[in-house]
Amino acid sequence: MRALLITNFNTMTSRNNELPDDLPEEQISAESPDQSDQQTNSSNVQELTHHKVRKLLEEQELTSSQLGATFSKLGDYERAFHHYTQALEEDPSDPITLDWLGQYHLRKMNYEQAISYFQKAIDLGYNKSHNNLGMTFYMMGKKEKAMEHLRQVNVPRTMFNVGYIMLNEGLYQEADETFRKAIENGLSGQPLAQAFYMAGCANLHLGKKEEADEFMKNAAVTGDGRAYAYLAERALENGDMNAAKLLVIRANELGAECELIIESRKKNPLN
Repeated sequence: MRALLITNFNTMTSRNNELPDDLPEEQISAESPDQSDQQTNSSNVQELTHHKVRKLLEEQELTSSQLGATFSKLGDYERAFHHYTQALEEDPSDPITLDWLGQYHLRKMNYEQAISYFQKAIDLGYNKSHNNLGMTFYMMGKKEKAMEHLRQVNVPRTMFNVGYIMLNEGLYQEADETFRKAIENGLSGQPLAQAFYMAGCANLHLGKKEEADEFMKNAAVTGDGRAYAYLAERALENGDMNAAKLLVIRANELGAECELIIESRKKNPLN
């Protein structure tokens, strides 16, 4: 869960990480195999496609940082790590590279190495690294140190992380207020859906069920499967089995397993 709270690798940009305008689009997309081949050799085709993409990219006249950013966007973090490491050798003072490498080590739970990279980026004036450094300290159990860094950056993503910590610590009113602030200030993407869901959880703990329902509806609309599971429960409470089944299907599509909710209610309606 906590690994999702750091800045996403795929959103990283800098003067060196932007792709050149003349990179042909077809060079980063695969040719479509015949339907018969797709049915029998899909895994081989996929591996060949990945190999071709990597080879084509590395044949381009891209900087190490650009290659790192590109492979990061493709989800190939090990190859991205290789190129970002080269980029750091070429320019030890690029804070974006330092921050990315810190995130890499944070995902690997190499906390001391992550701290070192984030602190170097901060020393170079890259204040956004306070967010990732704060979450590193929180994952290490150093809550006060975490909050000290998170409060250095007043942006929606950091507000979200502060709300997450407050919710985890049982400070439900503060969590609710912080999630609302993050949402109002333009939080977007997956963190927005998570913020709606967690604000709903905070309001449930505060006994504000109607407000919790509204947050959960917004979380569902923005793609949080757990919110659909919650709404399925609410539909069951209201005796609407058909709506509950549809909500469960959608929850499962989004990765929130909740089939047992329906089955347990069938066996014991008082659950």
